[in-house]
Amino acid sequence: MSELCTRKSTVSATVFSHGTLGRNSSTVIRTVPKTPQKAYLTRTLSAAVDLFALASLLSAMTNWKAVGVGFVVMVIAGALATGAPIIGHIGAGIIGGLAAGYLAGGGLMSGAWHGLLAGSIAGIALTLIFAVVFGVIGLAGGPLGGALGFGGVLVAGLVVTFILAVDSALAGAIGAVFS
Repeated sequence: MSELCTRKSTVSATVFSHGTLGRNSSTVIRTVPKTPQKAYLTRTLSAAVDLFALASLLSAMTNWKAVGVGFVVMVIAGALATGAPIIGHIGAGIIGGLAAGYLAGGGLMSGAWHGLLAGSIAGIALTLIFAVVFGVIGLAGGPLGGALGFGGVLVAGLVVTFILAVDSALAGAIGAVFS
């Protein structure tokens, strides 16, 4: 990254060289105003554009059918695993991650990405459903009971989401190897 500017100029130009995942590299020139307020706004907008570009890149390389199948498998296996609360739900994440990775194919990273997405979406969906149900049940104890029921399940759900995402990503990587 090289910075080009002169003392009398009001704008400094920064040259960035971006590699595009094995394709031809491109050079982008961004102008950054010298005033602190304008520079902050320009950097903020530049960061937002970079995040949007990353999100669109990841979305373009995501096989949403594989993620959807992994999600459905996790939800069904998780519902059947209520008899063995911890081991059953970890197993549900592994089975769903294997399904997502197997359908996605494309190597370890692709399988891990698809398993991670399937596990995260399943964890978030289950967390929201259980939080609403226990929040409504907690309303029998008054507004504080409803808030505690909803909040407690929401916090516990974050742990479940993390567990589903991590083991699903690992299983997705393994599933992609066998596809």
